[in-house]
Formats: sequence, C-alpha cells, structure tokens
Amino acid sequence: MTNFANKTIRFLGGSEKRIRHRLGLGSFKTMKIDDLLGIAKILGYDTEFRNVNHSELASDSYHCIYTGFSKLAVYVYDYDIAHDADGNVTAIFEDRGEYADFGIGRIFAWIFKYSQMKALVINERNEDNEFCIKFHGNSEAKIRKVLGLAERKQFSREQVLRLANLHGYMELSCKNNALNQLKVYPTDFPNKSRQHYFQMTIGEHDMVDSIIEIKST
Repeated sequence: MTNFANKTIRFLGGSEKRIRHRLGLGSFKTMKIDDLLGIAKILGYDTEFRNVNHSELASDSYHCIYTGFSKLAVYVYDYDIAHDADGNVTAIFEDRGEYADFGIGRIFAWIFKYSQMKALVINERNEDNEFCIKFHGNSEAKIRKVLGLAERKQFSREQVLRLANLHGYMELSCKNNALNQLKVYPTDFPNKSRQHYFQMTIGEHDMVDSIIEIKST
C-alpha cells in the first residue's frame, strides 16, 4: 500500500517525523482514512469522529486519534485527521497536551523515581514488561519505521503481521524455520537483486519476543 508519489498529506502542529512515528505511518505518502484508523486500532489507540469545524484543518469534520503519553510521559499526544470525499487523508494535526510546568516535574520524576515513571508508561499503554520486543544491534528505529510499530513495547504475532501487510510485507513459510519463528519479506522481493527480510521469534502467549533484519544478495 506504500505510495511514493508526490506527498499529499499535510503535517501540522508538530514534526512530520514524530507524527509518522507515533501513528505508525512508515513511508506512506498517501493513504485512506480507513487504513489509518485500522493502524490506530492495531496500536491500541482510541479514536473518535467529530462533526464540528476544525480551523487548523479547514474541515467541518475529522477523526481524532488518542495516542496517550509520550515516551517519557512528559506530554500527551492526540491527532486530528482530515480526509476528502474519496476517503484520502489530506492533513494530520498534532495536539500536544502539556502540564502546567511544561513537563519539568515529570522530567525530575524520571530522575528520582525512575521505576515508578516507567511503570506508569507501561500501565498507560496496557503493556507488560515481560513481553517487550528485543531488537538486535542498532536496528530498532529502522525496523519500527519500516513495519509501523510506533512506540509500543509489545506486539502479538497477529498484530505484527497485520502491520507488516499494510506496509508492504508478507509472511512466507520456510522449511528451515523453527516452530517459534516467522519471516516477512517485501512483496516485491523476488524482483530485487539485493534482498532483505525480517525474522521474528515468537515467545509465550503468541507474543513477539524479538525481531531482526536479515540482508542477503
């Protein structure tokens, strides 16, 4: 579904890089509102449709996506999404909620109450440290961007496969796969001279334990 035509989505109120990361958009240049809301659902975000005017989006109706705390729980990020009559997303507006002290108190809390703050972020996202994904080397940022994993720490096998499919990857069965492994390849990988794919190890309760990128020529 990735489209590398001229960018048509406008990013407002915040950096495009952060918005893409928070919403798991990867390299999408154009996309349908239903696809974006589908990604939000997989990521565990709440959504809401509002039939009111939005001055920043210049739209009489829009969808809200509530992504919760930032990585350090200093801000709360919500996103308003406008789309045209054909369902194509036209603009995304970032609404950053700040505390009265601009998050300074939260920063000090991370310094002096690290364990409590880490637990707060994990609990807010309904996650469990036991099932956090491990990334090998320095590839975490790239893997998250390519597969649209956003900032969540844990994913089930089904969630990762659904996100991978939306971002142009598919699972292929391999004879040398262990029972607890799966591999996802770019849908056009047979036509490329240099190939790469992602190998995932599945742990307890069908949760993804680790993801690595493998390159071959």
